[in-house]
Amino acid sequence: MAAYLLPDQIVAAAAELAQRPGCRVTWLRADLPVLTVGHGRWVVAVQGNAHADEPSGPVSLLAWARRVLAEPALAAGATWHLLPCANPHGLARNAGWLGSDPPDPLLWALHAQRDPPAQDREFGYGDTPAEAAHEECGRWHQYLDALPTVDGYLSLHSMAFAGGAWFLGLFDDLARRAPLRAALLAAAAARGLPPHDEDRGGRKGFNRIGPGWCSAPTREGMHAFFAHDPAQAAELHRNSLEVVRRRHATPVCLVSELPQWWDPALADLTPVAPTRAAVDQELGTALQAVAAEWHAAGANAAEVRHLEAVGAGLLAAAAQWGAQPATRRDLAQARLTVGRARLQGLVAAWRQGHLERPAVAAAERAWRREWALRPLALATQVALQQRMVEEVVRHLDEVGR
Repeated sequence: MAAYLLPDQIVAAAAELAQRPGCRVTWLRADLPVLTVGHGRWVVAVQGNAHADEPSGPVSLLAWARRVLAEPALAAGATWHLLPCANPHGLARNAGWLGSDPPDPLLWALHAQRDPPAQDREFGYGDTPAEAAHEECGRWHQYLDALPTVDGYLSLHSMAFAGGAWFLGLFDDLARRAPLRAALLAAAAARGLPPHDEDRGGRKGFNRIGPGWCSAPTREGMHAFFAHDPAQAAELHRNSLEVVRRRHATPVCLVSELPQWWDPALADLTPVAPTRAAVDQELGTALQAVAAEWHAAGANAAEVRHLEAVGAGLLAAAAQWGAQPATRRDLAQARLTVGRARLQGLVAAWRQGHLERPAVAAAERAWRREWALRPLALATQVALQQRMVEEVVRHLDEVGR
């Protein structure tokens, strides 16, 4: 049965796997093992847990290493370079909610901690390893640069709430890689998970490809969204997908965005009366008001500043929508975002000792009653992330690099 892992468990598992024939472990740091398994012609690199509160990747990658060692056909298909946890310090900070599967919603609300932009281990890469914003990023960048090639790359992420399975990609050719996209949507549907769908209009680099698929964000997209706040923009650098594309011209780079909880309302693109601009203006104003509440509650200054910047970014870009109508998804997402942010403000007050836990628990229950959120089991997340790794190789066999 799948269970979330903490950094010391990941290190112990890597040390154990290093003793098995067919597995080589390279220690980028004492808590950053990279496992190399398989001996096939395709070279595929995968990282997990770049974001502190997205802990399914290490489980998936350690289980995948064991599968490759046990199944000769998988070992012959590709050579895999697996970094199970790219952010061990961030993962450790989330230990308080990782004891149950699916996570207990209250424990998640109280203990989930996301990295602010200045500590983002996905958007922490420079043009060279020496220019990385974080040691973990620099060491993984150096490792990737040293590989002779990378034919496929995956970064295993998740998200708290969505309308279903969402995948991001940087592709050399959208039409040529369409079979891969279809295969992953079919794999999610087979597990009862519909595609998430939304249109962010290119903000941060998110361009809708179709249901369940969007382009992966980029440094340039992030900087454009936060152009009103140059200091915030400067904290977001290149991501790991951009690193391999620039170094190896990798044709297929994928990101999993599988929800902890899902609700079809968050993927309903039925048009509604308000304009998208009006929804973004209302949401941006609301988030700035919540940021003030966070500040009063004693929340982390970097988190307050980021929420303020997100609100300001929505306000600054709202007019770009013109008269485009909003969708039911836009309304649902805005309501969920504000409600979740207000709950996080109460959690900040609890952490500062200004609020008792029962008050936070009551607020969390009241907020959750507004939604028909369905939990996604860790085993399903792991199965789909492993299927991504498998399908990349199958796709390369069929279509080529």
